[in-house]
Amino acid sequence: MAELEQQKCANCKKMGMIRCDGCTDRFCSIHFNEHRHYLDTCFEQVCIDRDALYEQINVLNSKISSNYPQITSLIDEITQWEEDTLKIVRKTAERARQQVNKCMIPDNTVVEMELKNLSKELQRRKEEDNYYEQDIEKLSKKLGQIQSDLNVQPIPTHIHITSIDFSTLIQVITGTSLKNILREENQLFVGGTLLTTDHQTQVNKFYGNQNQKWQLIYKSTQNGFDSKICHQLCDNQGPTFTIIQSSEGYLFGGYTTVNWNSQGKHWGVDKHAFLFTLTNPHNIPPTKYPIHSEGTNAILPSFVTGPIFGFWDICINLQNHDQHSSFISFPSHYIDLTGKGNQTFTGSNGLSFTDTEMYSLKSL
Repeated sequence: MAELEQQKCANCKKMGMIRCDGCTDRFCSIHFNEHRHYLDTCFEQVCIDRDALYEQINVLNSKISSNYPQITSLIDEITQWEEDTLKIVRKTAERARQQVNKCMIPDNTVVEMELKNLSKELQRRKEEDNYYEQDIEKLSKKLGQIQSDLNVQPIPTHIHITSIDFSTLIQVITGTSLKNILREENQLFVGGTLLTTDHQTQVNKFYGNQNQKWQLIYKSTQNGFDSKICHQLCDNQGPTFTIIQSSEGYLFGGYTTVNWNSQGKHWGVDKHAFLFTLTNPHNIPPTKYPIHSEGTNAILPSFVTGPIFGFWDICINLQNHDQHSSFISFPSHYIDLTGKGNQTFTGSNGLSFTDTEMYSLKSL
């Protein structure tokens, strides 16, 4: 009876006529074919993963090739450090050799001259038979001083060398890993941190091209809460997205095809401009708010503030590094499709923000 139990199909418990040599289970003909199909699928997945790994290697090789000039520059920097370090080492060693040589060849010129003068005086007094107790004492003291000067001549006995841990003198700092390279390759809004992958896709849906890539050109927490810096980096960049993170963590922003220009004094006309919300206190799903049909007063490129959309629909004040005096007067020239008015984006017409990011078009 136990033997019959072992011969049953692992799936339907009918008689299992075929045994899998891999898992040792038995199957009926129908379920054996399904089992083989499952194994074929698993094997095919391994092949797919293998192909994906090859693709990742190709991406990495391409990235390395594109960064070859930078890598060459790093090699040149290491070589220059090596040459400069060797010069310092040689100069230090030569200075030490000179110190040793100076000790090995005593500077006896002064001592010998004093001894020679003393010898002449002794010879003269001896020939003249002209010396008394005081003279002998004086000559003896002078001879002792010469002896003392000779005795203090330094003689090198050993060398103290401070060991250098060369492993800490120069280090190669690695930056982008393969994982980060692949993530950057998949990023639609490159360089920023505010937008999740889903948000990036959603914003591109608002734009009308889900594959369009954008490059970060300004980030408040990175470049500074300063209107002058903002305009230096963002003026005359063509179509741009502005992403705003409120102090409460809500994400919203605006898009325009009109150049920001700090020299401008009038509102720009842009029929393609729009505002949007990604997260908000009302649980409104991501929504696009178009400008009215005439497209007037789309943006105000004022040099004293950050981005202004509409007739103060959204006003980002970066003057004097102030991120707490911005405000929202929506809807003014943009259309409210969700009925929350100036409460739409943050739940208040006041606006305190923690970060802003601005992106320009990036070539595909």
